[in-house]
Amino acid sequence: MASVLFHRLMTPEWLTKSGHAEFNCEYTKTDLELRIQGDSAENENIFKVPLIADSILDDRADITVRIKVGVVLPEPAAPRPDPILFMISDNDSGAIGFKLRNPSQSDYRTLGPYFGIDGSPGRILDQYKKRSTDVPTNSQVNPDQFEILLKPSDYWGSIYSALDGGHKLNTIFAKKLRLSRGLWLDVYRDQRDETYVINYIEVTVYNDNPPLAP
Repeated sequence: MASVLFHRLMTPEWLTKSGHAEFNCEYTKTDLELRIQGDSAENENIFKVPLIADSILDDRADITVRIKVGVVLPEPAAPRPDPILFMISDNDSGAIGFKLRNPSQSDYRTLGPYFGIDGSPGRILDQYKKRSTDVPTNSQVNPDQFEILLKPSDYWGSIYSALDGGHKLNTIFAKKLRLSRGLWLDVYRDQRDETYVINYIEVTVYNDNPPLAP
């Protein structure tokens, strides 16, 4: 059975306790909502959370990262750019994950609700590129929960939501994570003046089993 290297259900209360997350912008919170305020820069790192310290993993470590997020996206009647990005990184040279799209302005019908993205982590996400094919949907209902799977050693990722009774997108990334330098959860904004509501983020990191001997 795969062993668990890290697990945490990150509530608004936990995220805002001193030392748990590194914030780069203002926020307010209640017991149920973490509301991220607008700031001065596009593609800004909103906050980051250390998952695994450096020197624990090998660069070729066979791990799987599962992320489940509960969010409140803007309503379709309010035109907005792509709202928010959930990624993992080595806090140095590589970051991989998914950007959630805006259901207004026909984005869902022509492009789909999300897409894979990679780049270089930092205070600003740098050299980022889209890494997936669009999977459109006719739905304009805002999903409020997304499930992400990431396999850094295979450059692989998948995201799922309940749209259309189940909407899945798979992607292959180009960026390599140097896992020996540690593993972080990174949340980025798209536009500088946007606000976001996050209800929770659940992260589990698994050390996958080796193949069975013949």
